[in-house]
Amino acid sequence: MSFVAVLGLAGVGKTSVVRRLSLDLDAKAFCEPDRKDWPAFIEDGFVDFSFDVLEWFRCYQVDLIRRASKYGKCGLSICDAYYHKIMIGYVSHQSSNWIIPKNDPYFSVLMRILELDSKYLPNASMIIFLSAEYEDWAKMVNSRSQQGDDILLSQAFASQDSMRQAAEAHARLERIPLLHVQQTYGRLDETVLKCAEFIRENMK
Repeated sequence: MSFVAVLGLAGVGKTSVVRRLSLDLDAKAFCEPDRKDWPAFIEDGFVDFSFDVLEWFRCYQVDLIRRASKYGKCGLSICDAYYHKIMIGYVSHQSSNWIIPKNDPYFSVLMRILELDSKYLPNASMIIFLSAEYEDWAKMVNSRSQQGDDILLSQAFASQDSMRQAAEAHARLERIPLLHVQQTYGRLDETVLKCAEFIRENMK
């Protein structure tokens, strides 16, 4: 069967799309924990403890990637946590300084971890990259009203292009079918329909 990875900026609607697709396609969803389940240090850590935040998320992401890959060998799995497969391609880009600055004492350690993750974590069978214009993305982020989203709005959008380019480079290198969908606020059904058609066309 297949393992589908959905990528894009935080707040762009990955989890909503994954959950809808899992219902429409009778697939198993593998999603990161909801914001309410994050430990308290994460909110301050976005600014002060970047490496610690990334490593906390990595624990979930690596587990989800591996379980989604395993399930995808006999069924259809869809996962919203695939960053550690492609982050090596964009974390050193200037636009990604909000994730972790290059002068962070752990930056070189992170780069080595990302190199290994890129090489050894399982590849997806398909990749869907969700992007949005700033106005649509800001509406999506504001509609969920979660603590810490002001950091996203002030800094994260600049990294969308470098993240997309990293996903495309990974897909080319590994020969993975990739669909790029431009999200529009309030039109989730259209996105889900496009993604479902892509998945059906590329099912193994």
